[in-house]
Amino acid sequence: VALINRGTCAISIKVDNAANAGAVGALIGLIASGDAVTFSYGGGSNFVPTLVITQATANAMKAALVSGPVNVSVSSAVSTPLVGSMVGSSSRGPSVTFDAIKPDIGAPGASLSAIAGTETGNEAFGGTSGAAPMVAGAAALLLDALGPTAPHVVKARLMGSAETNVYTNPATQPGVLAPITRIGGGEVRVDRAVNSTILAWADGDSSANAASLSFGFQDVPYWTVVNKRLVITNTAATAATYTLTPSFRYADDAANGAVTVTAPSKVKVAAGASKTVVVKMTIDATKLPLWTLDSGARQGDGARLNTLEYDGYLTISKPGEA
Repeated sequence: VALINRGTCAISIKVDNAANAGAVGALIGLIASGDAVTFSYGGGSNFVPTLVITQATANAMKAALVSGPVNVSVSSAVSTPLVGSMVGSSSRGPSVTFDAIKPDIGAPGASLSAIAGTETGNEAFGGTSGAAPMVAGAAALLLDALGPTAPHVVKARLMGSAETNVYTNPATQPGVLAPITRIGGGEVRVDRAVNSTILAWADGDSSANAASLSFGFQDVPYWTVVNKRLVITNTAATAATYTLTPSFRYADDAANGAVTVTAPSKVKVAAGASKTVVVKMTIDATKLPLWTLDSGARQGDGARLNTLEYDGYLTISKPGEA
């Protein structure tokens, strides 16, 4: 097993070089303090099981190697599953042009993918180049199941049925939910999208932002109310009464009272019909946090942006479905 310093070339290249030289595994030792990093594909074709280890662990192994071989054990009993977490390198919103919620949806971005033309071949992939085709494939499956469907309806189905229990980093921030400007509607669930009978999108908007109830950037010096019209469609064969529940993503957003979101608590929609409701956001500017971003070093500071955003979902449900 090769112990390799983290350096300037891609980790996947380091692993490829080690594998070609006969290594059956690779340990990438960090050369700076901090948590073990994630990595994406950067070239190479020969991969063996690989772990990234902290600088302290790598230095201890290097010191021990001076006097002979080092035996290392890896135990799943002390591991932290990363299923349902947001990779740190993933892009975030909001969009620059419209200050709208972006991304729209998340998908696995570090997995195995079939290789076109090989029948049974597969290879590792990572990053948005992996997550984007996952969503495209989900949309294709949706169209295959439903037949011709308008693009904004496909998007509304996928976003409205996604899994929202996605976390920032279970290893270093256990229990901290990922912001909506990292995951959008959540992680894609194509089976739920196919079976859902509840659809919702912004009234009069069949654009790319239709399935996001995004109030955008609001520069308010005083008490302000902003309204959005939401279309709710019942695709079931029977009428349904829906419960509408606004909720904040984070407890501190709700606790400071600067922003409140209200909607009708119940809405009845006939079979195959739609109904429009008004969702109201009320802002008390006196309770908003101080603006700490700037056009310089702080403009890309995600942690600061998190404190200035107000994240939440509007859950539309009926018995047995949400």
